[in-house]
Amino acid sequence: MDDGTRFCVRCGAALGEGDAFCSECGNAAGDIAGCADCRTVAAEADTSNGRLMLAAMLCLLWGLISLYVGLDTLWSVDAVMETFAEMDLLDALIPYISEAELRSSIVVTAYIFLAGAAASLTAGILAGIKRQYTVAVVSCIIASVLGSLALVGIFGFLVAYMIHKSKGAFVD
Repeated sequence: MDDGTRFCVRCGAALGEGDAFCSECGNAAGDIAGCADCRTVAAEADTSNGRLMLAAMLCLLWGLISLYVGLDTLWSVDAVMETFAEMDLLDALIPYISEAELRSSIVVTAYIFLAGAAASLTAGILAGIKRQYTVAVVSCIIASVLGSLALVGIFGFLVAYMIHKSKGAFVD
């Protein structure tokens, strides 16, 4: 039964009586009253909104994790260097990279995590408020690339350590 409720044809939000524009997305309201197509648009918009909120929450979670890891790494560079020294990894790397260069690469990894955190938090906030679609998508992609670089860097150090510990297995 048609109750006369109007829906935005762009986002599916219910329109108030006399609204000239949608309060959710700003689209012009038009004169479509309670049509079945509009209710379909509203149902699709609800699904889309739920998916968008999940994406926003995941971006915010990744951003907070990246922020923590970046700050923790930045604040504990000396502890990381001491750990490398205790594991004899520092001595294994010194012929290939100086201690200052290693310290710098740890700091750069921390900054990569922090930049990824900023991009991910930006994407999460923009998705949450449903504004600046292009900026939200690009920020999320940047956060993904930076997160991958940082994780690959950490993974690379772990693999280098494993290879170092297996030095005796090498033939030459």
